[in-house]
Amino acid sequence: MQHAGITKVDTEFAGPFCYRRFDDRYLLTNDFGQWHFVAKADFKSFVEGSMDTASEAYASLKKKGFIHGEIELEETLRSMRKRYAFLQEGPSRHTLGLTSIDGSGNMDRSVGERAIDMAFISTAQCLEFVFAGGRGNFNWDVLTGLTDFAKNKNRLARKEVRLVLRGDLSGLTEEQIEWLLTQDFQFEADADQATLSGEVTGLTKTVTQLNEALAAKDRDDRVHIRISPSEDTMKLGAKVVDSVKAVGSSTFAVLTSCEGEPSPDTTSFGTFYGAVLAKALENNSAETPLTETTAAEFLTRIISGCEASPSETRSPGTDGIGELAYGWEGTVYSSNEGRFVGEAGDEIFALGNVNYNGYHDLMTHPTIRALVLASVGDGQPGYSSWVYKPFCGPRPSKNYIDQGSVQGRAADSKNFLNNQVILDSLFTLLGGAKSELVRLEAWTLA
Repeated sequence: MQHAGITKVDTEFAGPFCYRRFDDRYLLTNDFGQWHFVAKADFKSFVEGSMDTASEAYASLKKKGFIHGEIELEETLRSMRKRYAFLQEGPSRHTLGLTSIDGSGNMDRSVGERAIDMAFISTAQCLEFVFAGGRGNFNWDVLTGLTDFAKNKNRLARKEVRLVLRGDLSGLTEEQIEWLLTQDFQFEADADQATLSGEVTGLTKTVTQLNEALAAKDRDDRVHIRISPSEDTMKLGAKVVDSVKAVGSSTFAVLTSCEGEPSPDTTSFGTFYGAVLAKALENNSAETPLTETTAAEFLTRIISGCEASPSETRSPGTDGIGELAYGWEGTVYSSNEGRFVGEAGDEIFALGNVNYNGYHDLMTHPTIRALVLASVGDGQPGYSSWVYKPFCGPRPSKNYIDQGSVQGRAADSKNFLNNQVILDSLFTLLGGAKSELVRLEAWTLA
């Protein structure tokens, strides 16, 4: 606050807030998920309690709940219910490891059926089944059998069921693609460095074929491209956006780290992400839409004030209460990243096994309680006073991988800093011209 020349804080005027300086302006946020940019002079008068109550700045801050004693209670309660509506339901995303991560071990159909039985016990009305394959292996016979099993079970449950195939899609045959399309599968492709560099690979051909088939069926969705920020991939910069468009996809995600691996250096990631974000926004249009979904998840919270789907950056986190993952041999993990850690030999995120434990055993497991507490920013140094706390929480599994603790240490957490890079980029745009806000609103998922 020294930059603004503030000499006192009037706690009877300014309600609780966090702030971050952007050149000569300040971004203010509060626990209601509201945000507002103010000029240096307005920031000083706001904190010191001398702001003109007839000013436009005062009116905006009052409306957004920043003025002590001026909160519109009913509207604030409504917005808070909307923001945290996800807490009213159980796990909605269920990732089934059809094979081991290296592709050498296959899930038995009986194990997969027990996992699906468990998933349907969840109070969530919408269930997303992510069928994840290992290297070049989707355990095809089991995949088809479990698809039929889930659909038959839903004839009684009558939930909204979404089927997703995730992994290396390059080995899919034409017959398999046709079957997947008839079953209304959605697709998430883990892109390799060669594909992202523009080379014609097996994945390039498969994704292009899938997107053409989806277009022919008049479906709105296309293959979602997942980009892990390896050192080689980050060197490609904005070129990855051209590769996504070249295969006909309209959505892609730049992950903040490779799944199950430590977070990348923040300087390298920041340069890479900034270039990708600028290129994606430049190439987005009504005729050829293009959305980077990591940013879109943040923007849904920032602009729409809600969650669109389970996200690793939400708070409280998804671990155990928003998602579960099932290893190929039946072990149940609190998240898919927990499954990666488990297959590497560390069972810290294991909650039980579908062969021996029931849904109640999983939901009351002490690990889930620890992970929920670790995913709440309040009370954690670095997060509790972070301007982006309403829009991003700690990821316990990533903290464990990076720092050896589910609690983590924000000050030297690469995951924390990489998320801050993304949010800085977004708020720099949101604080700019009105046209930027309109462009970013098109990316919200709600």
